[in-house]
Amino acid sequence: MIGYIFGYAHGRISQTLRHKRKQSAGDLTQTEILAEQVDQLQDSHDRLSLVCMAMWSLMQDNTQITENDLIERVRKIDLMDGVEDGKVSQPLAKCSACNQTMSQRHDRCIYCGNDDCAPIAPDKTQTPEPEQV
Repeated sequence: MIGYIFGYAHGRISQTLRHKRKQSAGDLTQTEILAEQVDQLQDSHDRLSLVCMAMWSLMQDNTQITENDLIERVRKIDLMDGVEDGKVSQPLAKCSACNQTMSQRHDRCIYCGNDDCAPIAPDKTQTPEPEQV
């Protein structure tokens, strides 16, 4: 099942190997590479959407959870990063040397050059508690 969800089926592996051979031979343009990456993202999105729909269908059939319960839980989880934007944001990190917030685009602290950082834990007051059904 995990293989199905994340696209590690035999056909996907074969396609990736063909891509790597072409890429190493210099046959692929940047546009072709990007188009293939978009196709792979779309495939992953479609599989995850299908699995989410199946899980929600099972939950509705086997529990008392309503669509409003699901919407509220999505909202609570969305707010865990402090912004209701429909996305899960990567946790921020603090530099262990100067305590500045690390840039997500850099491996080292842009303030002092240190490469040791620790993720900032989300505010536990906003973390939703699992409900017993």
